[in-house]
Amino acid sequence: MINEQNMLSENAKAAIREQMARYPDSRSALGHALYIAQEECGGWVPHEAVKDVVKSSGLKMPQLAMPLRQIVTGRTQTPSIDAVLELLGREVVLHRLTRSLDTD
Repeated sequence: MINEQNMLSENAKAAIREQMARYPDSRSALGHALYIAQEECGGWVPHEAVKDVVKSSGLKMPQLAMPLRQIVTGRTQTPSIDAVLELLGREVVLHRLTRSLDTD
C-alpha cells in the first residue's frame, strides 16, 4: 500500500499511467486516477497523494486541480484544492468521484 517516500504504491502509479494512456487527452482520465489514489489512501486524497497523481500522470497541478474542483464542487475556481477536499470530507469526495466515473 502506502510507502514512506511516496503516498502511492508502484502498482497504483502504474494503474494511473495505464488510465492516462487510454485517452487521447490524458485529462479525461483524471477522475479514474483520483479514484485510484483515493482507494489506495483508504478513502482520502492527501496532498502528497495528489502530488503523486500529478507526477504519475505527467500533468501539471493546475491541469489536475481544475477538473478535480469541477468534479467535487461543480465550480472551476475554489480555495486551495487541499482545503476543499478536507472541508468536504472523505464520503462526499468519494461519492462525487464515483458519480463522475459513472457518467463518463
